[in-house]
Amino acid sequence: MQILIEQSSYALDNMGDLAMLEVSVKRLKELWPGATLRVFTSAPERVAACFPQAQAFPIGGRATWFRPVLASKQLPKPVQGALAQWEWELKSRASPLVHPVLHQKLSLRNRPTQPLDEFITAVQNADLVLATGGGYIADAFADFASSVLGVMALGIQLKKPTAMLGQGLGPLTLPHLIAKARQVFPYLDLITLREQRAGLPLLAQFGRLPSSNLIVTGDDAIELVYPNRQETLGTGIGVNLRVAAYSGVNEQILNTVRQALQEVAQTLDAPLFPVPISRGHDSDPDSISQLLNGADGGLALDTPAKVIQQVGQCRVMMTGSYHGGVFALAQGVPLVALVKSAYYKDKFLGLAQQFQQGCEVLYMDDPDLKTKLVHTLIRLWQASPDHRPHLLQRAREQMEASQQAYQYLHDLVESR
Repeated sequence: MQILIEQSSYALDNMGDLAMLEVSVKRLKELWPGATLRVFTSAPERVAACFPQAQAFPIGGRATWFRPVLASKQLPKPVQGALAQWEWELKSRASPLVHPVLHQKLSLRNRPTQPLDEFITAVQNADLVLATGGGYIADAFADFASSVLGVMALGIQLKKPTAMLGQGLGPLTLPHLIAKARQVFPYLDLITLREQRAGLPLLAQFGRLPSSNLIVTGDDAIELVYPNRQETLGTGIGVNLRVAAYSGVNEQILNTVRQALQEVAQTLDAPLFPVPISRGHDSDPDSISQLLNGADGGLALDTPAKVIQQVGQCRVMMTGSYHGGVFALAQGVPLVALVKSAYYKDKFLGLAQQFQQGCEVLYMDDPDLKTKLVHTLIRLWQASPDHRPHLLQRAREQMEASQQAYQYLHDLVESR
């Protein structure tokens, strides 16, 4: 049994992505103890350290396969786009014809062919092509979304069982991404969503999917959080804010949030605890440090377990990062989510619907943000004991739904 695994952070430097992958690897090994798990990554040493039961699979050959050949930069943009889309479709539908041509082209240019050949062979030999959880099928990550959909399309073309699990979809409005999604989603053997508010309407535009092939489960990372929850609520305020192009956070917002946090901390006489999720290009420790007036932004919190434990010391959480919210709600800690971009609006409104209460969404472009943030944090602090039982129940229900979906996938693959 060989399982090829797409995942949402090749560098393995995002604690939310790492948590989802950890749960997925654990479940797959339980379902197929003798399986070979091959994980796409740019950091093989991280895979070896975090997942000794899996094998790192370099992304070089994958990158070569999806690099456009025909869409020269000298051509007009519309022509480039049309050629790139045509080439993607050709690779997704006729890989046995395209692979030898690309191999020959690399040879003539004295470039290595082995990574490309190994990538194609890995898909050909896979008994399951799987994409683990994440919010990467979205306009905000267009290139990555295109390549992941391409890997799934290649698996479908080669008649492999294919599944995308724990997905947070959209916003998806770019025509070339919609065209690719239309060639993938209706043909997957299974897709599970971590929220239904945005995901279900988006999938509806791609045609009818059999109800047994589409399941709303909640986030896979809940399985890592819920069993490791603290027995009682903490005494601190968790702090996270993501500064990135896709979050829309700027210096003015940082200043407003900083002022609100200082006021709340003083009013409640509560410590502020950094909760970093991303440690890569979009460094949460840097933005959190600015919110905490230069204090440590949580650099030492470099594993999901450490971040989850940190959240467990909190009575309430404020976050601009999705998994900061999951890590809080799944252990019964109420949440204030800050959003500005459409990407995060979909993520947090969907998360709030999944947990039903104890998660409030505030908009960072609201001129009254500071006052609302202060009042909401204090109100949730006071209501934390009331929210906790319901949040833990919803976490348990979602965890069980996600586990059942993996079992369904196992039965489906075995039946084929």
